[in-house]
Amino acid sequence: MNPILIAVMFSFTLITCGDNKNKPTQSGIRIVKTGLDHPWEIIWGKDNHIWMTERDGRVSSVDPATGNTLFNYSISDVDSRGEGGLLGMALDPDFEKNGFIYVVYNYRESGDYREKLVRFTRSGNTLTEPKILLKGIQAAGIHNGSRLWISDEAYPKLYITRAMQQIKACLKKQIH
Repeated sequence: MNPILIAVMFSFTLITCGDNKNKPTQSGIRIVKTGLDHPWEIIWGKDNHIWMTERDGRVSSVDPATGNTLFNYSISDVDSRGEGGLLGMALDPDFEKNGFIYVVYNYRESGDYREKLVRFTRSGNTLTEPKILLKGIQAAGIHNGSRLWISDEAYPKLYITRAMQQIKACLKKQIH
């Protein structure tokens, strides 16, 4: 099984929306972080931190040993409604050098509910230099999920998956 998938599955079991922070359960699973608002994407970064998105627009990083939030940034133009909002996220393969974070989220454009794919650059404790890679994708209040994945090859590609009532599509775009 893919080691990244195992790390994601493992980190998903460690994070919950409950309120029993760091209290061991009968199964031996320890709750790392509580008080989250609809966590969507949860990934294990090469920096050994848990990175996540919450549908209300927050991107954050958590120390899995302590549960402390190490990074927290809210994307201002996220429009969270129904099952929409800030959804998928991927860290660039060279994230520790270039700080690139890719996110997909819903927003409003001329009164319409849309989705876009944006690359941000982490600089200290903020995200800067938003670069829109795709925009204007039709969005909906339900079945509006998106996931991002970066291939592991000499010239990595960024894949975005979409699932909506009217559309089932997979788009790919070279990221470098």
